Amino acid sequence: MSEQIKQREVMRDDLLALNNEVTDTIDNYLDTVLENRLKQKHSDNDFVYLVRRTMNHFCAHIKHDYQKSAATVPDILYVQAFQHEYDFVQQGINAGYINQSIAGVLYTEINQAQLLQLQQFQETEEMALIEA
Repeated sequence: MSEQIKQREVMRDDLLALNNEVTDTIDNYLDTVLENRLKQKHSDNDFVYLVRRTMNHFCAHIKHDYQKSAATVPDILYVQAFQHEYDFVQQGINAGYINQSIAGVLYTEINQAQLLQLQQFQETEEMALIEA
């Protein structure tokens, strides 16, 4: 494996560990707050549940974004998606709701995204060759 890939994996693992630690800390803190409020016979604890739900949702997104096993998207779907983006911009130009200067910016963004995706394809292929 290349050094860059190893560094990314280490960073991903560190982020996941930190996310788990934050989740545990939040849960423990909110458990303590709720327990104290219940001991004091406070019945309005909706804010505790709201904070817990919000934080769990946030941490779940992070966990999902950095998960170790992600679903593999076939390369052809990326190619098709980029083509749809190009078509959308062209249709906007033809219909008159996208002017040429905006179209230029959009085409540049699409090209850059396509280049980044191509680089990712190459890195994935390199990893597969190294692991084989």
